[in-house]
Amino acid sequence: MDMFKGFTAANWVSQIGYAMGDIPVVYGGWETDTMLRIIAGLAAVLGHMYTLFAGFQGGKGVITAAGMLYALDPISISISISIFLILTYTTRYVSIGSMLATASYPLINLFMRYGLDMPVDGSLLVFSSVTAIAILIRHKGNIKRLMNGTENRISSFKPAKGHINKEPSS
Repeated sequence: MDMFKGFTAANWVSQIGYAMGDIPVVYGGWETDTMLRIIAGLAAVLGHMYTLFAGFQGGKGVITAAGMLYALDPISISISISIFLILTYTTRYVSIGSMLATASYPLINLFMRYGLDMPVDGSLLVFSSVTAIAILIRHKGNIKRLMNGTENRISSFKPAKGHINKEPSS
């Protein structure tokens, strides 16, 4: 649901923009559509991180940001999600996978734009970096626990016993 929240915000505002027709360029060299989608996605991420309903103490925003970025740029976010899955599986620390996948995303975009000469909007580079910094700051407690050796690890990737559907015995 968190990923869908970010994806929907970034994708929905784009549909409104197309319905409205031409949107004026706000800043030269940046696509206005991309900027509007980023702003809507960031609103979803910030709303997740600082939700009113939990006294402004929400989640860390990683999955919501991934949803937003998937609506904008499925190639680089797919690479980042792969990094998350590999690191989480090998280290069994969700926090390590989250932080390194988050930090890798702007770097992947930079490489795609300047190394591979692919069209990556400048606003996406700026806002993905800002989002990555905000998410890394939210992981401050996880970093301290990792350094102290007290961070929780995933013990198994098997479903919990309470979540396995069993047919009633007769």
